[in-house]
Amino acid sequence: MKNIILIGFMGTGKTCVARALHQISQFHVLDTDTLIEQQTQLFLSELFKTKGEPFFREKETSVLQEIRADDNHIISTGGGIVLKKDNRALLRNLGIVFWLKASPNTISERLKSNNSRPLLASSDKQETIQQLLQERQVLYTKTAHIEIETDQKSIEEIAQEIWTRYQRAFTN
Repeated sequence: MKNIILIGFMGTGKTCVARALHQISQFHVLDTDTLIEQQTQLFLSELFKTKGEPFFREKETSVLQEIRADDNHIISTGGGIVLKKDNRALLRNLGIVFWLKASPNTISERLKSNNSRPLLASSDKQETIQQLLQERQVLYTKTAHIEIETDQKSIEEIAQEIWTRYQRAFTN
């Protein structure tokens, strides 16, 4: 079977859903941000400060290329991985891409006490979220095979919905 790929804006639940999907599927979880931190031996916030966002985006591409041949994985990605055209193509070739969607208000609420997001280090987080979400929406749409609304759903409900739709894709 192919991989389950989770894309979406920060705060949509990709990491938590990946863990819940692991419990259902027993697929191994790969988190692109974690892989980058391991390779560079830097936390993402430090990586952004010292190397910059372009360097980070290049690392995302190299990580995707490294895991290209693997199957039966849940791949949780960073929110901006869709910014590069190469990444969008790699993601679609890796498996079924699920876009975890949430409203700007939900994202803002989920991230209100999180200060570890380099791209949200502005005075108006809500405005930054809305702006980035608007810029990326078309890219998420181009990349995803399936859209999953996450507002008002538990992590377990989202994971079960993804697993059901993933299995259906391989039995029809």
